[in-house]
Amino acid sequence: MRKFLAFLTLLLALCFISSAAWAHQRDIYWDFSDISGSMLGAVYSGTEDETLKDDDCLEYGGMTWSEETGMMVAEGGSEGSGGYALIHLNNFPEPNPVKHVRIQATMFTNMVQGGIDGELFLPGDYLDYEINYGYEFTPGDEPYEVLFSMWLDILPNPEWEELYVEFVLAPYEFIALDDLHITTDCVGAAVPIPGAVWLLGSGLIGLVGLRRKFKS
Repeated sequence: MRKFLAFLTLLLALCFISSAAWAHQRDIYWDFSDISGSMLGAVYSGTEDETLKDDDCLEYGGMTWSEETGMMVAEGGSEGSGGYALIHLNNFPEPNPVKHVRIQATMFTNMVQGGIDGELFLPGDYLDYEINYGYEFTPGDEPYEVLFSMWLDILPNPEWEELYVEFVLAPYEFIALDDLHITTDCVGAAVPIPGAVWLLGSGLIGLVGLRRKFKS
């Protein structure tokens, strides 16, 4: 019994150490203080980023960079408008069963009538993939601040993925993206996430949807 307890204690300690030291394979962060290059000043800190980042890109339209605030801003004006961001990320050449994508963003917005929509682009046919996702909007501590979190699991791991996010703004509405953080990992099995942590269908900012679209 004592040997079993000692083994269990050692196993738990190893699990704690390995989880505390875990580094994401792709770990990309934007604070928009600098928007140079195809990735707009992104900071890479993932274990595999150096071999994969050459073809990555972050494109945007209908948004402007504010040097004063260091944010990407879209405004509805007197008639309403919109903007978009398109993120292309390459993956690892070796096959891995499951791709995990985690996205976090801090934004400021007064959207009531407008909303956010998203599309996922992958190579090949949609029947080739099993996709699961969830997202959550929570209010921040500052006025108009909103925190966004999303998880996305793709089986099998594609060669690349593109996430297109569109902002639809009613008159005099605005959205300002303060920071964006994306991590990805390719592993052998999906990691379950409790439903209490990731809420599906939050209605804080209009209707937000993720549609699966695929292109070769």
